[in-house]
Amino acid sequence: MFLPLRTVLCTQIIFDMEKIIEITGREFRANQKTYLDLSDKGARIVIRRGQNKSYVITPVINDDDYQRYFTPELLARIDKSLQQAKEGKIIKTKSKDELIYFLDSL
Repeated sequence: MFLPLRTVLCTQIIFDMEKIIEITGREFRANQKTYLDLSDKGARIVIRRGQNKSYVITPVINDDDYQRYFTPELLARIDKSLQQAKEGKIIKTKSKDELIYFLDSL
């Protein structure tokens, strides 16, 4: 016996909605391993930050995922930054105020 397509689609939507977990940034920091393990098992983890910001934790499972997030341009920028750090071409800050001042100057 086959279920009507409408029933199958509704069941799939409900199943997918049950796998969405919404948490705060603080909760994520306190329980990172738990939420990353849940993400590995297929749950969608949404981290809320403030009133208008949300982030989704997505595991990188295969090369296609890796290439989608880590483009050749991004990898080149990371390599360049690592080389600059090795050469000492970095800016050090010693306090929160110095860091804020530096970031505001960008």
